[in-house]
Amino acid sequence: AEKEDESLDNLVSVFSTTDHTPEIVSEKNRILEHGGRISRYQKDLGPLRVWLKNENAPGLAMTRSLGDSLAKSVGVI
Repeated sequence: AEKEDESLDNLVSVFSTTDHTPEIVSEKNRILEHGGRISRYQKDLGPLRVWLKNENAPGLAMTRSLGDSLAKSVGVI
């Protein structure tokens, strides 16, 4: 048991994920290439969101979402 405890002293946590938001250039480019629009809900209020080109829907503050067919139509994966 003593050996196992010593080996835990060398463990280091590593952050291994990133948010998928419209602020990330590659995410933004994909949305725009698929005909989506990126803007805030109201001018200078809240996070950037993904919208249909001519409608205020779906309004996602993320660029990846499982099972959202409306958002998928504008590049959300």
